[in-house]
Amino acid sequence: VLAEEQTVTEFHRVQFSHGSSPYGGHIDDGAVASPLFKDCVFEFGYASSHGSTYYSYAASSPRFENVVIQHGHAQGSAAVYINQGTLPQFNNVTFFNNSAAVEAAAVRANVDGSRGVLVFSRSRFIRNSAPQ
Repeated sequence: VLAEEQTVTEFHRVQFSHGSSPYGGHIDDGAVASPLFKDCVFEFGYASSHGSTYYSYAASSPRFENVVIQHGHAQGSAAVYINQGTLPQFNNVTFFNNSAAVEAAAVRANVDGSRGVLVFSRSRFIRNSAPQ
């Protein structure tokens, strides 16, 4: 899924499986996109760089509600890779069995707070692994 510019797309009860990309195995967003992912499963995502499930940049504000992110692998960092300027919302998200070759298996965030606070509400991190 590539969500850019002023995209306001909603995904309800969707299963994303075996996505692959250098950045964001399943989702790569930017500009001022604000997609909603509700009651979705992301599994077996792969990134040859960062974000086996999700890679963000620019001023995007995606929302993840009641989501499972599982069994992903990034050759760089994290299932969810959050760049400065982005402010996603995570509500009731489970990160399960994700891995990264470099660092931060589940989430790597580079957020300076200029757009607000990055919040994970009622979320779980289970059996994620990285060497650092």
